Amino acid sequence: TSRGQSWRAGKWLLETAKLETKKVTFQMARDAIGFTPGDIVEVMDNNYAATRLGGRIMSHSGNVINVDADVSELTAGGDTISIMGRDGKAVRYEIESVDGSAITLTDTPAWVRDGTVFAISTANLKTRLVRIMSIAETDNNSVYSISASLHDPNKQAIVDEGAVFEKPNDTLNG
Repeated sequence: TSRGQSWRAGKWLLETAKLETKKVTFQMARDAIGFTPGDIVEVMDNNYAATRLGGRIMSHSGNVINVDADVSELTAGGDTISIMGRDGKAVRYEIESVDGSAITLTDTPAWVRDGTVFAISTANLKTRLVRIMSIAETDNNSVYSISASLHDPNKQAIVDEGAVFEKPNDTLNG
């Protein structure tokens, strides 16, 4: 091991300890069946965020998505919605307009299904990225308990280049 490799490994461990301190546990239905430990997923915890910007799609037609809550108070054109795609990975779409629980997208999704989960990122409130650490089936075999740790996608640039990033706001709780 070279001195440079040792320095980088130490810096990586220090930045991980500093930036990725929060752990989360949540449950999902069969939507989570494609997740594996190590996957990085977007999470919108409505309780943590102090607002409702995540949930399920109730119906859809073309580029209009109807969700299970009125999201018009905090959401506007230019914000983004992440919808779980066919492969279980989130696909992000730009929002054109919002009217109550009806969200009009700038593009028609290639694949969407009623009941699919969604998460909205706004200019003032971002989804959180987490790295899945473990997945366990619950007793009824249709709900999965997921343990994850907060993930910072900027850690590589911080370690390698000494970059400084502004932390996005992920809660309205202050």
